[in-house]
Parts: sequence; structure tokens; C-alpha cells
Amino acid sequence: MPGHALRWEGDAAAASARAALSREGGPAPLAWTQEESGANEGTGPAPSEEARDAISFDEAGADDVTLPAREEVRLWTSEEETRVKTLPRAAPPAPQRRRTQQESRRPKKPARRGLRIVAGVCLLLVVLFLADLAYVGLSLRAELGDAATDLDSARTDLQAGRLPDAREAFESASANTESAEGLLGRPAMKILGALPLAGGEADAIRGIVSVANLVTDAGRPGLEAAQLLEYDDGAVGSTVYEDGRINLDLLAEAQPLLLEVESLLQEAARQASEIARPVLPPLRSALEDARARVSDAASVASGGVSLMRSLPRLTGGSGPRKYLLAFQALGEARATGGVAGLFGVLEARNGKLRLGRISSYRTIFATVAPNDVPSWYDRTYGIQGALDEWPQANLSPNFPVGARVMLEMYEQSFGRRLDGVIAVDAVALASLMQGTGSFDVAGFDETITSENVVRILSNDAYVDFPTQRSQNEFLSSLIRTFWDRIESGDVDVQALAQGVGDAVGTQHLKIFVTDQKVRQELEALEADGSIERFGTNLQAVFTNNYGVNKVDYYLQRKIDTRIEIGQGGDVRVKTEVRLRNDAPAGPRSDLLGGVENDLPPGTNRQTLSFLTPTGAKLGALRVDGKTGGSIVYSDSKHPVVWDVITIPPGEKSVVSLTYVVRGGASLDNDGGALSFTLLPQPMLNVDELTATVVAPGGYEIVGQDSSGEELVIDRAFDRVVTIGARFEPTS
Repeated sequence: MPGHALRWEGDAAAASARAALSREGGPAPLAWTQEESGANEGTGPAPSEEARDAISFDEAGADDVTLPAREEVRLWTSEEETRVKTLPRAAPPAPQRRRTQQESRRPKKPARRGLRIVAGVCLLLVVLFLADLAYVGLSLRAELGDAATDLDSARTDLQAGRLPDAREAFESASANTESAEGLLGRPAMKILGALPLAGGEADAIRGIVSVANLVTDAGRPGLEAAQLLEYDDGAVGSTVYEDGRINLDLLAEAQPLLLEVESLLQEAARQASEIARPVLPPLRSALEDARARVSDAASVASGGVSLMRSLPRLTGGSGPRKYLLAFQALGEARATGGVAGLFGVLEARNGKLRLGRISSYRTIFATVAPNDVPSWYDRTYGIQGALDEWPQANLSPNFPVGARVMLEMYEQSFGRRLDGVIAVDAVALASLMQGTGSFDVAGFDETITSENVVRILSNDAYVDFPTQRSQNEFLSSLIRTFWDRIESGDVDVQALAQGVGDAVGTQHLKIFVTDQKVRQELEALEADGSIERFGTNLQAVFTNNYGVNKVDYYLQRKIDTRIEIGQGGDVRVKTEVRLRNDAPAGPRSDLLGGVENDLPPGTNRQTLSFLTPTGAKLGALRVDGKTGGSIVYSDSKHPVVWDVITIPPGEKSVVSLTYVVRGGASLDNDGGALSFTLLPQPMLNVDELTATVVAPGGYEIVGQDSSGEELVIDRAFDRVVTIGARFEPTS
């Protein structure tokens, strides 16, 4: 007869069923069959839904009940006790039938146990992965940190000439990077690289290790080149310059080694720049540090290669060269330094330099046609006499253009072709005299030293010698004595080379040549005085003396530039220049003025110019809080605004300009960047600079040794300042 198949497991199910059935009171029959055990049919009250659930009734009407083996279960009804014995363990299986929805939902014990085993194994694997990952992470941090420390030590030792120590440091760095590379093969790194969200971090780690390997590989040829050139304390040794001649053969031998160093470091810099930005802050910081270090090292290496390439051609290795050597008087300021009051012709042949006669600029009388210069130079500086008067040729801070004008004036005046212009001043001589040592000049009681030569050339020469002729004779004698020391080779080569580097770095030594290949190498060395290489975001503040005196010897300037970044990437800049004239009020002299005009002695009259980024929208130029009659023009692609400033002896003046550069910074939701260059003017008294960069709202500045809403640079302004600020969202 149709009935209900009973299913239960163990005592717990039976107890639950018994409890439910005990509460039933209806007369409906309860039927079952148990064919395999020979049990009789039985009837009883129908169970409720609760009871059915407890004993798993099969509503499909099966004719059999399957009971767990070797169990005894008692089912109670309201009328009688029914004893049902379970099937023996060896009983045949129940007939196949369709499983009910409730049966399908019910979990099986063996499945649960299997899941627990799988979960346990997975958990163990995760623990092992995390443990290995932690080991790899800590080990990589230690190995790469040690490698960075070793490379810093190697560089310091190399610059100081401690080559054995540098070699040991490079070897230690190499061992550390090899260990780091070995860690990349660990299981954790392989698994990490395969994970969708973590693969980028693994790639960044591999990239940093690869960069470190390239840098350490550059150590070997670098050490060989340093040993060959006797590199010590940032300069080459005496074998490079002997008996007044540059050893061009030695430079040729060192060049392939430096090329190998440059190639390895440039590849390292390229790889570092292509590494995707990591998510983890420690890894991101490590990448930023690696990029900065490698970029700096690659730049130094490229400079060394450019020097090796340019020196032979520059010093007559491929044929004689002749240059106009212009001596700038910083006391009468010009944008490139000062008025070139004296000049001579410098001849270079097979590495040896010889200086000819030194003369006054007054012997140069030729003019330059407007068609021979860029149109902007003619429009801007031609009206100020730059094409007609030698002292005005260098009113622009763009030295190559002014140098061409000087060269043209000389060649027309004397009928001789030259190969370029080299400009030096008193500060450059002070740097170079670290290599020549002190000397005496006939007719002057004080010994000339690197400490007093600036004062003597810029002040004493105009006070102790009453006429321009006697002044020029003394200045010529001083320069001649200095150059005789250079030509003799009686110098400290390392100190001389260091002095040349300092003079170039501070803009007091500039070189323009007509040879295009050499000019490119000089541009790479930043020795050409060009403003074109600095890009569009360039600012320069420069003075041109209009008082026909040497009062800029007493001029002090303090420049404060504030750069604020807007939400759209617009850059708002306010630059304030505080000028102080410490000159005495008299007497009249070539130093203090009043000789060639009626300007009161000690008065500083100048044009103060602000060269601004390409495309800048200029605001009003304010002089001591008032808007004056400023003039706007252009220098190359840069807008320039200027005004005439007159500062009496002992007085001060404040000049300010505000401008906006649309889209001057890159900015999006992920962050942004600003590149901005501040170009100094070569001055007798070094300017003071304070530059502040303010991040846009919701961002902070990272990198360049700064973190927060502002980056502040406060320093002596005698070298180019390049601001490379990066912005990241604060949230």
C-alpha cells in the first residue's frame, strides 16, 4: 500500500521524531513497510508537518523504509509502541529512486569532512605563502638597502680618490644585488606575480633589482676610468695636464670606459622611468629614491663623456682654434655677468693654450646689421644699443646670442675670423686661482690670492688707479700674470679642474663656439650659457647697470618666489625682489660714478627685468608698492617685463611681479607634477633665494626631500635651481 518512507540517522533523529509524534492526536494512519527485514505493516496516527520533517517523510509514496544499520529505534504513537529493527549491515542497497528536494539540500558527513581537509590544506598553503613572502620582503629590503648604502660609499670614495675603498664598496653592492636577484625566484614571488592585483608590485620589485644590477655593473669601467685619469676630489689628476698641455691621448683612452658607464646608467635610468607606480608606500618610496639616484648618476656620467668628447676639439686637437676671451666687470652688471671691458685672443693648438695681447673694448668699433641677429633680439635690445655698442651686446641672459654679436663686432673691427667666445669674470678667476696659487703684480703692493682677487678687480683697481688707462694696465697685468701661470703648467691640476667646474656651475664661465658638435657637448655640460635648454617654465631676474659706474659691487638682492598650483593645473607666481644699495655717497669716481654723467655718486640706476615662462600672462610690475611705466618685450620665447629702478646710496627698493601660466603643471585625480627652473644672474654678491611651491587643494607634495602642502627652498642663489615637485591626493 502507498505509504511514507522513513529516514533517520542515529539516536538524535529518533529522539526528535519520538518527541514530535508524542504530541500528535489525529486518527490518520501511519503506514510503512520494511521488506528486507520482514517487518509487518503498521498503522498509527499521521504525524504532523513537524514530525514529518523530523523523520524525513518521502511524500512520493515509496514502499520501503531504509533504516541505519545496527540501530534500534522506538517510535511512539498515541496508541501503541512499535518496535522496528534496522536492516543488517550486509543488507542489499535500497532500490534507486528520485531524491526529494529536502534530501538534496541535506549535507552529507563525508562531504563536510572533505571540505574541511581541502580548507585546511588551502590554509596551510596560504600560511606558507605569507611566510615566504614575508621572508622575501624583509630580505629584499635588507639586500637592496645595503646595496644602496654601498653605492653611496663607492661614489664618495671614488670622488675622494680612494679607489681601493670604492672598489670594495662596488663589490659589496654587487653581491647584495645578486642576492636580491636570487630572491626573485622564490615561490612567493612567482605566486605574487601571477595575482591580478599584486602582479604590479612584483614587477616593480623586479624592476628595482634590475636597475640596481645595472648601476653596480657600471662600477667596473667607472673605476678603470678614474684610475686612468687619477680622479680625486671631484677632479682629474696631474697626468691630464702636464707642462701646460692637456694630454689628449689619455682622454682618448678614457673615453670608451666612460661611454660604457654612461650606457649602463642611461639604461638603468630608462628602466627606472618605465616601472609602473607601485601601490605600497614603502615600495613607491624605494622606486622614487632609485629614480633620483640613477638619474643623478647618469647625468654625471653624461657630463664626463661630453667633456671627453669636447676637450680635444675645443683645445685644438683636430686643428688650431682661436677664441675671443672676454673679461666681464661684475661691478657694472649685465645679464650674463658684467660689461666686457677687456678682451684678448686665446689660441688653442694640440691641447696647449696661449693668450695673446689684452686690449680695451674701446678698440672695437664695428656694428652689427639687424638681419644678422634674431628678430626678437633686434626688437628688444637693438633699441638699447646692443647692435651698435660693445658694452650693450650682452644685455640678454641668452649668452650664445650676445656672444655672436660680440664675435661679429670683433671680426668686422679686426678682419680676423674666430671660433667662439669665452667669458670670464673676477669670481671665475678666484675659482681658477685655487689651482694657480697666489702671485704678485708689478706696481701693486698686495699679493693677489683667491680670497682677495674679487675685491681687487672690482673695487681696488678703480680706487687705487685714478685713470681708465692706468686701471686697464693694472687689470691687464693681473690677468697676464695669472695666465702665464696656466700656460707654464705650474698648477695644482686637480684644484684647477675643480675651479673650472665651480666657475661653470655658478655661471661665471661661459663658452660659445661656432663648431656645432662641440656646442652640443658644451650644452650638455651646461657651459654654453644658453637659456633654451631649460624648457618653457623658466624664470630669471636680471639687472643691467644704467649708471655708467661700478656700484653693483655694493648691490645686495633677495629674491622671494611663491608658486601656487590651481585645481586645473594653472600656475600662479608672485616674485618679489628686495634690493639694497650699500654704496657710499661719494666721492665721484669710476667706481661710484658721477664722472661720465650727472648721477649722484653711489647711486644705483639699473633696469630690473623679469624673464617669465613661455605663455605667461603678466600682471602689473610694482615698484615700492606703485605701478610704474614698465615695458614688456620678449627674449627668445619668453615674455620679459622691466622698469628703470633708481636706488640712492644706503637706500632700498622692493619690486614685485605676479603672473599666471595656464596649464603650467600637470594635474589629474591620480596626482600631478610641476617642473620649474629658476636661473641665477652671475653677481658679485650672491643673491639670496626663497622659493615656495604650494600644492593644489586636496593634494600634497612628495619627493624632492619634501612632504606636505608646501615645498620651501631657501639657499644662496648662485646655481640653477630646478624644481621637480610631484603631487599626490591627500585622501
